Amino acid sequence: MRSLSSLVFGLACALCACGDVGFVTIARAETPTLAVQEIFPPVVSAGQATNVKVVTGRFTQDVDSLIFSHPGIQATLENGPNLPFDDQPQPNYGSFQVTVGADVPEGIYDVWAAGRYGISNARSIAVVHRPVVMLAADANPTPLPRLKPGTVYVGHTQANARLAFQVESPTPAPRIAVMASQLESLAIPALLVKDSDGRTLAQKRTHSEPTLMIERSEYRAHESSETLIYGLYDFLYRGGSGFAFAVEIEPDPSKVWFTAADRKLSVLASRGLQEWPATHGTRACDTCPITMPAPPWSTVVELGPGVSRTALEFTPEENVAYELEVLSSSPRGATDLRAVIERITTAADKTTTEIVSVAEDSPTIGSRGVRWLSNDPLTTIPGGPMAKNVRITLIDVLDTPSKRTGPKAIVRIGPAVPRFHAVAHWTPDTNQPPQSQMTGACLRRGGQLGLHVMVRRAGGFNGPLNITLEGLPPGITAEPAVIAEGQSETELVLYADENAAAFTGPIRAVARATINGAEVVQGIEPATISTSASGDRGYPESRVASQLMLRVLEQETAPMQIRAGQGAVIEVQQGANIPIPVRAVRRTGGEAKCILRPQSVPPKVTFGEFELAPGAVEANPEMKVAADAPVGEYTVWYVVEMTVKLPLHPESHARWIAYRDRLQSRLADPSWNGDRPALEKAIAEAQPRADALAKETAPRDFPTFFSAASFRVRILPAPPK
Repeated sequence: MRSLSSLVFGLACALCACGDVGFVTIARAETPTLAVQEIFPPVVSAGQATNVKVVTGRFTQDVDSLIFSHPGIQATLENGPNLPFDDQPQPNYGSFQVTVGADVPEGIYDVWAAGRYGISNARSIAVVHRPVVMLAADANPTPLPRLKPGTVYVGHTQANARLAFQVESPTPAPRIAVMASQLESLAIPALLVKDSDGRTLAQKRTHSEPTLMIERSEYRAHESSETLIYGLYDFLYRGGSGFAFAVEIEPDPSKVWFTAADRKLSVLASRGLQEWPATHGTRACDTCPITMPAPPWSTVVELGPGVSRTALEFTPEENVAYELEVLSSSPRGATDLRAVIERITTAADKTTTEIVSVAEDSPTIGSRGVRWLSNDPLTTIPGGPMAKNVRITLIDVLDTPSKRTGPKAIVRIGPAVPRFHAVAHWTPDTNQPPQSQMTGACLRRGGQLGLHVMVRRAGGFNGPLNITLEGLPPGITAEPAVIAEGQSETELVLYADENAAAFTGPIRAVARATINGAEVVQGIEPATISTSASGDRGYPESRVASQLMLRVLEQETAPMQIRAGQGAVIEVQQGANIPIPVRAVRRTGGEAKCILRPQSVPPKVTFGEFELAPGAVEANPEMKVAADAPVGEYTVWYVVEMTVKLPLHPESHARWIAYRDRLQSRLADPSWNGDRPALEKAIAEAQPRADALAKETAPRDFPTFFSAASFRVRILPAPPK
């Protein structure tokens, strides 16, 4: 039996909720902001209560709620066991009972964890209308689990091991589906099938497809085989937390939760497009180009094994330019298409070709923290004579002899339609975007928080965009920002008053632009980093989120707030210099020096970084505008580098002291008839733990980078001489 002291210490750790996740991250260059890597299980069943836990992440202490993108999914925080001699329930932070309404459709939804350090990045959770069963962590249990159709099984791949199981199905060789990437798992699923004699019948892993699907035709049991053994593992033999999977026997491939292609940033390019007439064209022979009508039109082209290219040909109108856009993002995974545009002249005796352009990738915008990277061609075909046809040859750059499927692309061609799409995400506190980690939103009273906005222009639109936030709670402000002509990014900085109230909920970013003389108002799509950068995974990965969630903390005041320009648009003429007033509010923990590096400085404007000395609260750096600087309005902001001092989870110490005081009150109660010697011992052991917690939760240094002091500058023409 465990001793009372060991029991008290173990429960104290649960009470404090100060696991390794929080303290290991002290050396990281980031202030405490909640981020979640895994919520398990990643699949829940409608009508079935499920214990769901926040498994891994950063600063996950005191996660007290889960918020879902569908109101029919609800979570209730569970209670843990009471501490010895205590009758006060102890919340089991990070552990929830999740229920799903019967009317919630099957699909993949977003879930956010919220708690002491803000609201997390969005994570994926799937809803199914079938039972969900957890598989044991043991790679080779005895007896082997028997998986049945009609049930979804979830688990983790194990490092250097294969999870063995059998299948109970009326079909001798059933279809099996394994999902991981749709659930934002790090696993690369692989499946091995052996007969009872140990012979390998099939071995398969995912390549670019989101679902590992092994069909009946891909394996057959040997005649003497009585039982098939399946081995499920990560292709790189990794496992544990973060490597979740879901497996289903004889699945229905029409279920929407099998795919997640609509969550890639690249798919946003297809939203709001003007519809062109759909057509299939005609082909005179198997090797001839497909003859298409005069634009505008759209068509679907499917490439496959042995068909790495196809050609479309049409007769243009005289001297009319067209925009060609190829959209090839699909559930089949990554694609990379090249479009070769040629003019074709056919005479009686010969055919001549002239290459007009070669288009491969759409413009790439954003940092490597959140990138809008598309391998889909987007280009303009200049006007030409009607006597020369236009031929568009699509080539699958990633085609290989072993490739099982090819890309399915939508080809659109018609007059250029000016348009834009914008994306926003919370700015990671790093000056190295390729090393960005998943991050949520934690806005402290009296502090600031950066929201990064990037825009993809198309159809010849290159005008400015005005960016604003809607739905901000009282006490939170954000000055509008502008993305100037020729720019693709800006930063909105949210400021919290010192008396701002607590808030958790969605806000909305909006972009406004003038196109063809009319104002266009468009919601900005929220995005999130779905996979942190790491040595073995490379750059971070990102996806579209359903909402932009904000959490304002009232437990503590931010150590520092920095503003610039006093909220007004700063006007300066070409060839002039102007000081930019920068003012800081320093509080406890924000006394260190800061280095301020300006971002998005207008062309031909000199505006360098500067330093605020320790304790300094103001500066007036000079902006020098060249005589030929482009006229227009711009938003400039600073990336601030400094070391702030913050307490890490001080509530753990306060809760422990409150627990000790309750024990002392119980001991002082003459009517209490419990084991007084044991209670006295527990009180005596509580004080050293309180002293240890006082040290652990004391303020400590956090080297960090954050966005602040955004201001708008309007460059005016120089006065005539």
